[in-house]
Amino acid sequence: KGDDHPDHIASARLVRDAMQAARGNYAEIGYLNYPSQERETNLTSTEIASKTRAFLQYARNDYRSCADPALCHKPEGPEASWVSRIYYVSRRDVPAVLLPGRAGDYFLFAVGEHNQAANIWQSDLQPWSSLGGRTAGPAVAFDIGDGQAGVFVRGANGFLWANIQDLQGIWQGWKTLYGARLTRLPAVTAQGVVAAVAMGNDGRFHCVHRTDSDTAWSDWAALPVLPQTLSSAAIVHGSDGHLAVFAADANGRLWSSSFALPKSGHIGPAPVWAPWQRVGGVRTDAGLAAMRNANGFIELYMRDKLSGHMLRMVQSASASTHDAWSAPVDLGFSYVGQPAIGLNERGNIAVAALERKDGPLWLVEGGQAQRLAGKMASTPTLRTIHGTLYVVARSVERTQDYWIMARSDGEWAEPLLIKAPPVDGGGAFHKTEAANLSPIEAQESTTLSAAPAAVKLR
Repeated sequence: KGDDHPDHIASARLVRDAMQAARGNYAEIGYLNYPSQERETNLTSTEIASKTRAFLQYARNDYRSCADPALCHKPEGPEASWVSRIYYVSRRDVPAVLLPGRAGDYFLFAVGEHNQAANIWQSDLQPWSSLGGRTAGPAVAFDIGDGQAGVFVRGANGFLWANIQDLQGIWQGWKTLYGARLTRLPAVTAQGVVAAVAMGNDGRFHCVHRTDSDTAWSDWAALPVLPQTLSSAAIVHGSDGHLAVFAADANGRLWSSSFALPKSGHIGPAPVWAPWQRVGGVRTDAGLAAMRNANGFIELYMRDKLSGHMLRMVQSASASTHDAWSAPVDLGFSYVGQPAIGLNERGNIAVAALERKDGPLWLVEGGQAQRLAGKMASTPTLRTIHGTLYVVARSVERTQDYWIMARSDGEWAEPLLIKAPPVDGGGAFHKTEAANLSPIEAQESTTLSAAPAAVKLR
């Protein structure tokens, strides 16, 4: 938007358009180039040294940057600023996330456009605070019970980072879930065991889940290969104790795979993900969301490949995730991106979605769709907290503001506008112990700086 040279802006837009036209297994990361020199230094000394070495290797082979290689020992001019900074370009259409607090309040998580950190706004305290870190994408939050919250972000190198509260509400610092490099942030279960699934850079989906062991997280498990798969998925914890993942392929076919979670004290071979099975005769363009309803059956929402409308299917038996479904029902509106799914204040499934960029929001309850609000910039997030249904989406204004819509006892309150997160507070993730890592992972872990002090939110 005019903050860089025109050739850079045009090239970035062409790449983004190409990615939309030819979907594939790749991640999108936009970098702020020359204007980064006007922002605060945000790299550690180790990162600056590594970036400087890379720049000097290039400069000594470019007479415009280094006329005499023997005299090029450090970056000069604006290059000296560039090597000490790295800023990503954030997308306006990604959602924030909501989680319940410990005392009747709630949290709003959002990755800041300026600080690239996971930022938290707490309803009873109001000001934003930062959990630090630096990510090129959005955040996804999860509830692990007992009033504890957690948040995932994806580093630019593809590794997933997690930060979790303890029982006193103190954030414990960023921990890396090594073992899979991801091309996008994972989908996370909305109920039951916390599990996450995402596309890896090997073209396969990978899953990790919470355990009752001291390590807290399982190892990453690769799902079976699904040819021509699209990169988004939905994951749900079924009433039969299985995890189920739903994904679509480039031809519009819908597939499912399931995994039996090991029981506490399990001894023997680890369970494996079942082969992919075709689900119904639906043709979908992904946009998936899934959740278990009050009867214990999975409700599945997806985008019709031809019309772009939202479709709804309901599981008719709990014994299978692929061959016992109702016929797809067209809910009558189109949408973009991923929908948000959760339970409303009456305990029934609610789904919120964005019709189009800078367009209206839609809310689906009981299989009926209603237009909720107009002109939102991002896909929504949705959650019921202490008997109130909240729907949140980003404002269409240039600044990173968020609208919070709340409904209690069937009545919507006046929407609340939350101003943008702070411009500072970001930085490198903390240093991770290199034990039990591969040589490549161990080398990468030592480039990360120390974590900021723990943040306590009551």
